[in-house]
Amino acid sequence: MRKCFGTLMISLFTAVCFTNLGVAQFVHPEVIIQDGYFLDDSVSEYRDKGRLSEDEHQARIVGYRKKWDEYEARILDGMYAATGLKFRSSIIEVYITNKLKGTFSAPLHIPNRYAPDEFVGVLAHELCHRLITRNDKRLDVAEIWRGLFSYEDNGLVRNHIFVHALMQFIYLDVLNDSVRLTKEIESCARYPLYKKAWDHVQERGYKNILSQLRSYYESAEGGGLGFAWSVSPRF
Repeated sequence: MRKCFGTLMISLFTAVCFTNLGVAQFVHPEVIIQDGYFLDDSVSEYRDKGRLSEDEHQARIVGYRKKWDEYEARILDGMYAATGLKFRSSIIEVYITNKLKGTFSAPLHIPNRYAPDEFVGVLAHELCHRLITRNDKRLDVAEIWRGLFSYEDNGLVRNHIFVHALMQFIYLDVLNDSVRLTKEIESCARYPLYKKAWDHVQERGYKNILSQLRSYYESAEGGGLGFAWSVSPRF
C-alpha cells in the first residue's frame, strides 16, 4: 500500500510540475552574463595568470550568452515548476572570470574554462544554489536541510542533495537530455562529497526529494498544495 501511495504522489508531483511548465507562472529574473574582471583583480588567493587573451575572453562571454539564451526560459520555468520557489531578485548578475579558478553562487561567478554547452549546466547548477538560498519565501535553509537530510552529516553534501535533485529534474523532465545528466554524474564522481550527494539522490529519487521540499515548507506555511510525504520522513 505504501509503495502504491508513494507512486501516486510521485505521479501527482510530476503532473503538477508539468502543469506549471505549460503556463507561465512568474516573471523570469533577468540573467546578465558579464565580464568579472574586478573579481580577477581583487581575490588574490584564487588568482592565476589568466586562461585566455582579452579578445578570447570577451568572445567566450558572447558565446556563453548565446548558448544560455537557447535554454534560459525552459530551465527557469523548470526550477519554478519543480519547487514552487521564485528568485528573490529580479536581476541575477553572472560574472565570467579569466583568472579565478572557483565557481560560486554568491556573488555568482564562473571561470571561462568551460565550453559554451558545458556552461549551461554550470550556470543552472549555481542558479539552483541561488534559488534555495535567496528565494521569495526566505526559507531557513539550515533548518530544512536538518529536517529533510538528517541522514547526512556533511553540510556540503546536504546542500548538494537538493541541487542535484533539481538538476536531474531539469535534465530529464525539462530538457529531456539524459546524456547531459550522465556526463554531470560522471564528472562529479571525481569528488567524493559531490558523488555522495548524487548517491543519495539516486537512492531516494529526485522527485521524492523535490516533493519533500515542497511538503516541508508548504506545511510550515499552513497552506499550499499539501503534498503528502511520498517516502517516510527522516527527522
